[in-house]
Amino acid sequence: MEKSVLKFLPDFGVLVCTACTKPHCLPPGSVDGHMCRYHGKTFSINKRGAMVEYANSLASDLKSTEEVMETVPPRENGPVEGLYVNHKGYECLMCEYVCGSLTTMKRKHCPRAHQWNKEKPDIWRVQPVQVHSLTRASLTRADFLRRTTIHEIFPR
Repeated sequence: MEKSVLKFLPDFGVLVCTACTKPHCLPPGSVDGHMCRYHGKTFSINKRGAMVEYANSLASDLKSTEEVMETVPPRENGPVEGLYVNHKGYECLMCEYVCGSLTTMKRKHCPRAHQWNKEKPDIWRVQPVQVHSLTRASLTRADFLRRTTIHEIFPR
């Protein structure tokens, strides 16, 4: 049961919560809080406890948020199986930046990184992205950027 809800991805050293409608990565030590907060009514306290034990058994194999951020697989590898794909993401045509929101692209990234303004032509395109997170107090969104055939990000 624990392995069907928490999927371990050994290539990345992360756990994925498959119980979420948009499956995403959980940082080490966050399983208890996540399960209680988002799935407290779905799983009994005993089942949640078993999931925490399963996650703890993988502790030596799990990577920190910083280590995962350094794991950028080749584009040819395609999307990470098991993670949610947002088909309304955006890719900057000037650099390798990708995000899950047009607002972020138009109001934050392009003006700051490329001095873009609304009088200029768009410098982005629609691109599917995987948006999933490894949250930490100082890293709350876009924790992990990857570029693949389908551009991907790990936030939340």
